[in-house]
Amino acid sequence: MPIANRLVFFDFCETLISFQTADCYVDFCRERVHKFRMQLLQFVTEVLTYLQFFKIMNRFIPNNTIRKRLILYQLKGLSYWELDRLAKVYYEECLSPSIIPEIQERLLKHIELGDSVWIVSGGYDIYIKYFVADFHLAGYVSTKIAFSKEGICRGTFDGIDCMRENKVYLLKQCLGSVLSNEEIKTLAYSDSSSDLPLLLMVSEGYVVSKGKTQEWSKQNSLKELIWE
Repeated sequence: MPIANRLVFFDFCETLISFQTADCYVDFCRERVHKFRMQLLQFVTEVLTYLQFFKIMNRFIPNNTIRKRLILYQLKGLSYWELDRLAKVYYEECLSPSIIPEIQERLLKHIELGDSVWIVSGGYDIYIKYFVADFHLAGYVSTKIAFSKEGICRGTFDGIDCMRENKVYLLKQCLGSVLSNEEIKTLAYSDSSSDLPLLLMVSEGYVVSKGKTQEWSKQNSLKELIWE
């Protein structure tokens, strides 16, 4: 890839977009597809949540993706064409109106300065690509949804979930030696302490916070961007 002024990485959910987008995409699809199987799986998820199953599991397997995987499994059997069509509508109707203005302004400033801007997210590739295309960003690294050769959704991740240390791993796979080039300054923005591996990897890490400062940003000597 061409060497830009700087490499800039933005988390997506609650950093650029004001809510968590992955499970909400599945909800969006379920409400429009109206398949009994999807409704049943959602009911099972709600019951397990009520019984605190996922909370208990997290004590034994910290940072597990059991709940996220169970929700994604609702999409099994749907075609890529249908899910891609819904992803575009999801972006237009739900994501685009929910962009945080202050962070969008920062993103546009980086673009204006000629920086290479990337999305790095645990959200799903199928809708993030529309955000990236809309803002003409350099690219994205995200959690991928798996499809068969025939284009039928498997209801699973294609590879690993792009969360926590996996973000750094997948970025290094994607950008290779560019990340290790000491002449290129790197920046990252995220709202969550789960992204500390990414924020501490770059030259300059920014914690995005709503309304008030977050203590962990100070503890890790990170800069902070507070929006209202």
